[in-house]
Amino acid sequence: RNKGTGYRHPAPLQDAQRAVQTLRARAKELNVDPKKIGVIGFSAGGHLAATVSNFNLAGDPAAADAVARVSSRPDFSILCYSVIAFGNKEYTHKGSQHALLGKRPAPELVASLSAENAVTSETPPTFLMHTEADQLVPAENSRVYFQALQRRGVSSELHVFEEGKHGVGLAKNVPVTSEWPSRCEAWLRSIGVLAAPS
Repeated sequence: RNKGTGYRHPAPLQDAQRAVQTLRARAKELNVDPKKIGVIGFSAGGHLAATVSNFNLAGDPAAADAVARVSSRPDFSILCYSVIAFGNKEYTHKGSQHALLGKRPAPELVASLSAENAVTSETPPTFLMHTEADQLVPAENSRVYFQALQRRGVSSELHVFEEGKHGVGLAKNVPVTSEWPSRCEAWLRSIGVLAAPS
């Protein structure tokens, strides 16, 4: 967690890109499917997951580094009560923006890292979860990202629950909201990441 004293952009993005590439490059060794590598992020981590979903390294087959030969694009993303929108929007979480970009970032950088602006038809399938009760990061963040995904024809699903404060996690003690993990599991099956139950 960056309190404004750690590494700023682009270091977190570069770390996330490298993590996806490493899993993909070492998939056989780690016994994972290189075509089913996803990212999940909560709150500010959701912004990072959305960013790595949209800013991809294609991979250079001629690279000496085996990890650099493969793509950093995740195959799916799961975003939970995520920080999405940067700028001066009423639902922007300014603390996250300042921690990542500093107090006076260039307007062009702010706009480019407002994740809904980065969505393309190549953005991976995405599951979003938020709550109306979230007063720290308003649910409008997830809504604008979902709308951008839909406009670009990206497979996506959005669940906005009524109850649950920011940081609700798996919401085990919050009726109805606690259903989100099972809905996410069903979505993962629907896109072929998980096999249908036998």
